[in-house]
Amino acid sequence: MSTEDTITREQLAAAISAIVGAQSFVCIGDAQEAASTIFAAAERIAEPEYEPGEIYQDPAGRAWCRMRLDGGWRCCESGTCYMDDVPERPLRKLVPEGSPVSREQVLQAIHTCGVAASRDAGSVLADSVMCLLRGEQP
Repeated sequence: MSTEDTITREQLAAAISAIVGAQSFVCIGDAQEAASTIFAAAERIAEPEYEPGEIYQDPAGRAWCRMRLDGGWRCCESGTCYMDDVPERPLRKLVPEGSPVSREQVLQAIHTCGVAASRDAGSVLADSVMCLLRGEQP
C-alpha cells in the first residue's frame, strides 16, 4: 500500500473485487467493520513496497531499477524506462555479494584482532572459518 494509513483507488477496487469474488462480503450496518474487511482484503493482495534506487530481478532474470522520481522502472539491460505495470512480478531484490576471501586474509584478520593465542591456534581457527564460508562443517 502507499503508506501505512492510505490506500489508492486501484488498491480499494482490487480489494472489493477480491471480496466480491470470494463471496465473503456481507452488507452490514457497522461501517467500521466493513472498512476493516476491505482493508484486510487490500493488505492480502497489496504488492510490497519497492525502494527507489534499488535493483530487483524479475522471474526471467532481467534486472530492473526502481526510479526515484516517478516510481517507474528502468531495465538495466536496455536502459529503457517503463511505468509501474512493468516488470513482471514477483521481483527479488538483488543484494551485492562480497568479494572472495582467502585463507591468508582470514588468518591475518584473526591475528590482527588478537583472537588466537598462538600461530597454530590462529591457523586452526582460519581453517574453520574457511569451511564455514564454503558452507561446510568445520
